[in-house]
Formats: sequence, C-alpha cells, structure tokens
Amino acid sequence: MYKILQLVFLLLAFLFNLCNAHTNQICNSNGGNGACVSANFFLTTYHGWPYGQTPGQLHIQTPLGDINSFSFSSYCVMSGFNGPGPNGSPLPNGCSNELSNKCGNSNSDITCYYKPDGINMIPAKGDEICLAGNTQTYNCAYYATINNAVTGNYIVWTTGTDANLDPCTSGLNPTGKIPCDISQFNKLTIPLAIEGCGSPCYGSPPIPSGTDPNSQISWTANLDISSCSAAYDGIQCSLSCPSGFSQTGSVYCENGNWINSFACVDQNYLNYCHSSSDCSGNGITTDTNRQDGCDCTCNQGFIGKDCSVLLPNPPTNFPTNLPTNLPTNLPTNLPTNFPTNLPTNFPTNLPTNFPTSSPSSSPTKLPKISKSDSGGNNRDYIAIYVLVPLLVVCIVIYCCCYRRNVYVVKNDEEEVEDVIQEEEDITTITEI
Repeated sequence: MYKILQLVFLLLAFLFNLCNAHTNQICNSNGGNGACVSANFFLTTYHGWPYGQTPGQLHIQTPLGDINSFSFSSYCVMSGFNGPGPNGSPLPNGCSNELSNKCGNSNSDITCYYKPDGINMIPAKGDEICLAGNTQTYNCAYYATINNAVTGNYIVWTTGTDANLDPCTSGLNPTGKIPCDISQFNKLTIPLAIEGCGSPCYGSPPIPSGTDPNSQISWTANLDISSCSAAYDGIQCSLSCPSGFSQTGSVYCENGNWINSFACVDQNYLNYCHSSSDCSGNGITTDTNRQDGCDCTCNQGFIGKDCSVLLPNPPTNFPTNLPTNLPTNLPTNLPTNFPTNLPTNFPTNLPTNFPTSSPSSSPTKLPKISKSDSGGNNRDYIAIYVLVPLLVVCIVIYCCCYRRNVYVVKNDEEEVEDVIQEEEDITTITEI
C-alpha cells in the first residue's frame, strides 16, 4: 500500500510539473534579407499552438528605459524536437535555429540565452543554441517585435501567464542554467546586439583581456573569429574564458566599429556587477548584487540604464575660450535688428571677383612699387618715368628760347629805331 501511495504522489508531482512548467527557452532574432533595426523575442513551449487567445503578457524594457508590453497573440509552429539540455550534445538540426525562417523571419540570425555559471546570461549561437534550452519537446514559439531596436541590455519578464507559458520548475531545470523560469518575480537581463543598417566591420575583432577588479587576477579570453567573420553591423562574436572565470558581455560590430563589452569574471565574485558588461564599458558600477539590477554611473555622452546609448553630438560643459577669428562664409539666418551706425560712404566701383576670407592683420600704409621682371610690363610706366620728365624739360627749354628771341627782336627793333632817328637828325642838320 505504501508503494502505491508513493507512485501516486510521484505521478501527481509529474502532472503538477506539466501544468506549471511550460516555458522551454528564450531567444531572439534580428536581421535577415536586408531587414535591420528590429528584433523578435521568442518564448518557446512544449505545448501545441493555442486554439484561442493565450493569457498573459510579455514585457520588454529597452536600454533607453522604455517598457513595451505585448499579448501572446503572435506565434508559429515548431518541429517538435526534444532538446538535449545544457549538459547534452547539440542536435544536427540546430534546434531552435529553425526559427530563422519562421514567425515572419527570413534568413534571420537566431540567438538563445542561458547561464553556464548559473548567474551570468550569455548569448548562444549555432549548435550551442541546443544547449541553451531544457530537455522538453519544442512545439510552439510565441514572439513579440521591437522596432527601432538598439544594441544593449534588455530586461524581459512575463505577467498573467497560464499553463502555456508559466515559468519552468526546478525539476525541469535542475542545473538552473536555463532562463525558462521567467516571470514577474524573475526578470531576465539579456545582452542583445541588433543587426543594424550601418556599415560592416573590417579587420579582426579585439581579443578581450584584463584583470578582475575584485581578485586582481589577469585573464585573456578565447575568441572564435569564425563566429563573426560575416562582420555585418550587429553581429556578435563567440568567446570563452579561462578556467576559474565566467563570461559576461560581448564583442560585436556596431556601424563599422568593433565594440568590446566583454569581461571574464572570477567565479568567486559572480554576483558582483561589472562595469565592462553591465555598464557596456561606458560607465562605472560598484554594485555588489546583480540580482536586483546594476546601478551604473554613465560616462559623459552616454545614457541608458546600462550606458549603452550614445548621445548625438553631446554639448560641451563650457564655452570655448578661443572663438574663431574668421567670420562664417554663410550668412546668418538671424540678422541683427538694427543696422550699423557707420555704414561705408561709397561702395567700390570695381569689386574683386575673388574676395579674401579675412582682412589683412598688417595693411601697408604706402603703395608698393615693385620692379617688373618683364620688359613688356615696363611699357606701362614709360609715360610716368620717362616721357613726362622729357616733356617738362622741353617745355622749360622752349620757354627760355622764346623769351630770348623776344628779347633779341625787341633789342633789334630798338636799335633800328635809334639808327633811323640818328639819320633823321643828320638829315635835319644838313638841310640847315
């Protein structure tokens, strides 16, 4: 009789688990066939597709702090494979990689999430997706779409679910590595890199290295360079840490630049927040409890709960002490209200076709006379430096000669008059 009761209790426990443990895995997709800056979030379940509206909501907080809520009205049918679990071996069909061409996706990039160390959430891609899920059957996937998504840490949770998407129990997640226990009391932080519309990355991605700030032990990550060889905007690289460390954060391409927010964490300090991953490497945190979220102080020019969002053209704190000396070449759209009190009296009759950008700082006071190297250019100055002086000399000589001739003629006339007078006097005396 005791053994029969024991079997009954085991059967009831099994049925209880079936009724309360139905979420298998959490994944996301982005990109595919030219799509960008959007992402789908998936919750998979071993229940089949619904015959009516599935109760509950999925809530997603973006890196900017905006909260988006979705009903479970969008879904697609999965192939019904059995997951190997985090301690199994990947399946040849790639498990939830089939979502790449389902639920509105077309050749999209699939990433699923799990916690190999039981605390730090990391992205799994390729065959590793099979390990980022429990051992149940995969029959249906519910999804929600975030448009104009940005790369960063997303906080995800559910409310009001029923047997379709209730959180899994510890009996179906004995290692605690699968985030199938998502609920309003267990919010998940997911590091998401969006496939954007920006430029791809060139060259090799960085190989992260550093020193754990708590244990002061140095580390260097192992980079699988083939995992991000496509190098499109938003792609994430696959990395691992040396023994004794757990990984957090990622290395990804963002509009032509490799971004490194990856860190290896000493496993003795797994629950501490880390500036490199929890603050995207763009801020500082001293928070020692990551279970309730990490408090970051962002560097200048970055915002968001995880400091992942770059402000466009951040303003300076102080005006410049050295303003530009040259006026702008473009007129202002806001002219002054009053004209100048000292306008110019006469505009130039011959404005130059090539005005200078700025006035001379040392103008000359006298015109500069320079000797030309070309004989042809001297012709322009002959009238000034040769003909004019010659003309003046000729005029002076002419005047002198004219005066002399006048003087001679006058003297000759006076002498003739004297001779005539003398002859008349002689004639008069003779007659007498």
